[in-house]
Amino acid sequence: ARDAPVDARDSRAADERGWVKIELLGTDRSFRGHGVAKLLLATVLAYEKTRHGMCHAVLQVAGGDANVAANNLYKGFGFESPPSGYFKSDHANLRVVWDLDSGLRQLLSKQRYPHALARAHSRQESG
Repeated sequence: ARDAPVDARDSRAADERGWVKIELLGTDRSFRGHGVAKLLLATVLAYEKTRHGMCHAVLQVAGGDANVAANNLYKGFGFESPPSGYFKSDHANLRVVWDLDSGLRQLLSKQRYPHALARAHSRQESG
């Protein structure tokens, strides 16, 4: 529920409320621009949604707004800045996706997507 503050540092509390916390995502410079980070993030989000029933995700962007590539990646999944005061302690660089289904559908509608992940997501929606 969006109305109860959650401390992003307390992963146990986050899990109890259907949240997955992305701790670290990065790619080697030689692999950047090839969709590797997008595939990694899509895989993690689809896995957490289908296997563990997670509904929301939270992460912190290293470098904040200056990290344009990371912010663009996360926006493509529906991540946005949370409202001030939503979490117990405000972090300017936090991004959340409120609805993993919506975020994954948004990605599926925009781009070529690995068939295995698309099938896994479809099975979850129909089952």
